[in-house]
Amino acid sequence: MGSKAILAAILAIALIRIAGEAQERKKFELTEQTNFSIETSIEKIEKPVPLPSGVLQLLKKDEDALESSVGCTDEGGGPDALQASWFVASEVHLGRQDEKDLVVLAANQCLNGANVGPFWVARKTKQGYQLVLSTSGHDLKILDSRSKGFRNIRRASLTAVTVSTTTYHFDGQRYQEFNSTSGPIGED
Repeated sequence: MGSKAILAAILAIALIRIAGEAQERKKFELTEQTNFSIETSIEKIEKPVPLPSGVLQLLKKDEDALESSVGCTDEGGGPDALQASWFVASEVHLGRQDEKDLVVLAANQCLNGANVGPFWVARKTKQGYQLVLSTSGHDLKILDSRSKGFRNIRRASLTAVTVSTTTYHFDGQRYQEFNSTSGPIGED
């Protein structure tokens, strides 16, 4: 077999492997929940997973979680008030298929405001979980588009007449605001 034939065979195998991996990624992404809303009750989380204790510890240090907990107990909230049962998590894959990341929502409606609630995104690393996004809104969507190898995220907030969206891109450490739009509800 000549060198050209060997090179062609290697290239064909590489292309088949790349196409197979892309097809597998797409199939896997289609099976995970990517749309979340504060109106999503625990029962509407398609595949809830237990909140890891490491993520609860991160939430006990997060300003949004602490602020949301203020009116939830007679003691005024705070890190000691936050309990795993107050949250619901859903597994997502922000980067690679073998990395199990989490979107966390409030299961305790006390943490939500009027038409707004907190969302957290935790990324699994070798050192444990890391909060890579803490935001509030009405809806959160994990997008198919990517930045630095990680899926982009869009958050929507609503008022009586306005919808605002913010898209976040991964910067290598955390999700950062990439762009925001605002306009009347119902206007495309």
